[in-house]
Amino acid sequence: MSKIRKIINEDGSVLTGLIENQKISFNYKDYKLLNFFDKEVKGLKKRLKFHHFNYYALLSKKYVLAFAVVDLAYVKSMFIYLYDYKGRFLLKKDIKILPLSKKLEFPPSPDKYKIKYKSKKDKLSVKKDFHDNTMSIKIEMKDLKLKLKAKYGSNNNPLKVVIPAGHNGWTFTEKCSNINSFEELSVKFKDEELDFKDSSLIYDWSGGYLKRETNWIWASFSGLNEEAKLIGANFAAMVNETYDTENMYWINDKSFKQNAIKFNYDKSDVYSTWHIENYNLDNSKSKKVKIKFTPMDEINDNSNAFLVKNSFKQFMGKFSGYFIDENNKKVEFKDISGVTEIHKALW
Repeated sequence: MSKIRKIINEDGSVLTGLIENQKISFNYKDYKLLNFFDKEVKGLKKRLKFHHFNYYALLSKKYVLAFAVVDLAYVKSMFIYLYDYKGRFLLKKDIKILPLSKKLEFPPSPDKYKIKYKSKKDKLSVKKDFHDNTMSIKIEMKDLKLKLKAKYGSNNNPLKVVIPAGHNGWTFTEKCSNINSFEELSVKFKDEELDFKDSSLIYDWSGGYLKRETNWIWASFSGLNEEAKLIGANFAAMVNETYDTENMYWINDKSFKQNAIKFNYDKSDVYSTWHIENYNLDNSKSKKVKIKFTPMDEINDNSNAFLVKNSFKQFMGKFSGYFIDENNKKVEFKDISGVTEIHKALW
């Protein structure tokens, strides 16, 4: 294993690019943040500019169990939902948390951390150690119980990248959609054990000094195709394409980095079929990614405050199409479970 890689250089600049299974020193506080006129931002203003969030989705043919923990410095929040592909939400919660509240502990340390949330009725804990290849999640709510332990680390070949965000910011992201080595997995809803057979997990940890206006279209999915190959992907547009992208797909334990990805969908009818494919920089007609997404339902949130605006829609549904493998052959899949998201924010 190579030496620890610091995110921020000695001169306060950010070290951008792909991170390939290196240990990270996430020394984000050492970053020299500049304003519009390239004057250094310090103190409270700088602290309020740092945002980070963590998202998990456990996917099966029958269900989506997803949750996110968000820290925008001036407010913290969580959402969690359990969706049944029969067309109903079994559980849906959106929790806002004051910044000084002790209900939520969410350290900004992507390689190794513990997240804890505790209220009078609900408990959630997440532990991750990337270089010990471990991950565990525990949720205890009135109607929902989850116990999960998985092997997750460098063998999964996750996407880890640092990308500039606008002129003076940056974003670190770690994303992976091929996690299915479960040592323990139990999901109960109202004391009934739910069928999460052949399920897999998608993972997203992101943080940094994001742009004041941040927008993205995102897709992530994971599951077994008819050949029992583990298929996964993370695709995004409109957020981080200046120096690099956060686009990757997985076939079993192999990862395939991609350049730009195009999302074609009807804004006036978002429940019509989406088309997702790679954009060929050389103008060739061959496609490494060609996918159709069928949305089935959504969670959403809209807020319009004095300085902060947020429009968020996450769709759960099924993905069908193909990827091209290392032998230049099509790997086809049908009705793989996953999510897409349309997010617009001023923060």
